[in-house]
Amino acid sequence: MSRPAVVLTGCRVYTSFNPPKTYDAIAWKDGFVVGLGSEEVGALSGDWKVFNMAGKAVIPAMTDHHIHFVEYAVADEYIDLRGVRTKAELLTRVRMSKQGGMVYGAGWDDSIMDSIPSASDLESASGGRPVFLERVCGHLGLASTSALKILQRYDVDPFLVDRDGGGTPTGVVRERAVELLRRHIPKPAPDRLRALILKGQERLFSYGLGGLDIIAMDGEYLKTLTMLKVKKDVRMDIRFFIVPELMESLPALREAGVLAGLKVFVDGSLGGGTAALRQPYSDRPGRGLLRESRSSILKYLEICDSLGLEIAFHAIGDEAVQTVLDSVEDYGGFKGVRIEHASMMDDEMIERAARLGVTLSVQPMFAVSDRWLRERVGERFWMCYRWKSMLEKGCSVVAGSDAPVETPNPFHGLWAAVHGHINPDERVDITQALEMYLPKGATGKELLAHGSKASLVALDRDPLTCRPENLKDVRVVMTVKDGEIVYSS
Repeated sequence: MSRPAVVLTGCRVYTSFNPPKTYDAIAWKDGFVVGLGSEEVGALSGDWKVFNMAGKAVIPAMTDHHIHFVEYAVADEYIDLRGVRTKAELLTRVRMSKQGGMVYGAGWDDSIMDSIPSASDLESASGGRPVFLERVCGHLGLASTSALKILQRYDVDPFLVDRDGGGTPTGVVRERAVELLRRHIPKPAPDRLRALILKGQERLFSYGLGGLDIIAMDGEYLKTLTMLKVKKDVRMDIRFFIVPELMESLPALREAGVLAGLKVFVDGSLGGGTAALRQPYSDRPGRGLLRESRSSILKYLEICDSLGLEIAFHAIGDEAVQTVLDSVEDYGGFKGVRIEHASMMDDEMIERAARLGVTLSVQPMFAVSDRWLRERVGERFWMCYRWKSMLEKGCSVVAGSDAPVETPNPFHGLWAAVHGHINPDERVDITQALEMYLPKGATGKELLAHGSKASLVALDRDPLTCRPENLKDVRVVMTVKDGEIVYSS
């Protein structure tokens, strides 16, 4: 399919951020940049579609380096519990649900609720239908009496199912128990699923995203999205990090050119109290849950090394991060290691990550949403979300959303990194933040140079010059993917 030859004039085109390099016009043809600057663009011959951008900023298309894309795309099919503040309201939403089979919802946050319902509360509200409701972090859930019976089919560690003083399950489940209940969530019909994925892609284009590092945890979702990519219905650049349970998909993913590597959960979440800490939590008993040992992490490193894959370790607490770094060091170093979230790190950990070449994949909006962080970790607050320190010590840092946990709008992430961070000492400047959203390996490079793919975003204001507090209000007016205008407002 031929692509139009396009010129954007009257704009500020950033071809790189560090240092910022700009032109006042850009032209592309057959998907590739062929002209930069008004003088060079003006000398081009042929038939061009010209847009006068009236002073707008143009930047390279952005990448979300950690997203559960299909889960984000299908979220509207289920109960949205974000912002729910009372048990009564949550139960009302369960009662009103028209879902067949298991009643599923996500997004509740105990830190803003008056109380959470019991298993019997949920059973009564649903009229006996099994109910499973995930906390916003995805590492903790509420299960009704009927849903808890489903877990009896599996070998589940008793620690993962809370019980009251009499030994009766309360309905709170965590980690592996959450993953097992996810298997029973009713999925959209195939045609509906494909339509939702394509609609989700359109939303992401409207946010200025052109690439995704996708965390894949469901085989059906993975198969459908891969098929849509092969058919070129999915036009975004996508790379999959798959959980070990989906390794049978490796040949198909390699053939489709969308495989990045494995995703391994080493701990849980701070919000759910399951992130593994070296010292106990400050507001609750226990140190969380370390899901993988050093020996098992070494096994995964060997597997990925032999297969030429990257490996992304989910590690939030300082115990989990330290365990990953110790294992990588024991292995003798491994290029292609990522630590997802890397939420709690002291200076020694950050320096080791830089020395070992470990990429730190962070989610800026976490440092805004985690309002309870000081109470949760006490005097260790300074160790959390240390993006400025990471960059100053030479770490490779990329950013994502963890959507549907947070919004995938990268300008909200930029705002959080530059202005909204609950620890002002760890805020970064806008050029650093923008580079965190560039594609893998693009830091310090000129992305919109001659001959590069024309994947770019035109904005209603310049993120490098607008006030930091206004970054989350930046709006996309045009998104171009490989020379094709895929979104315009």
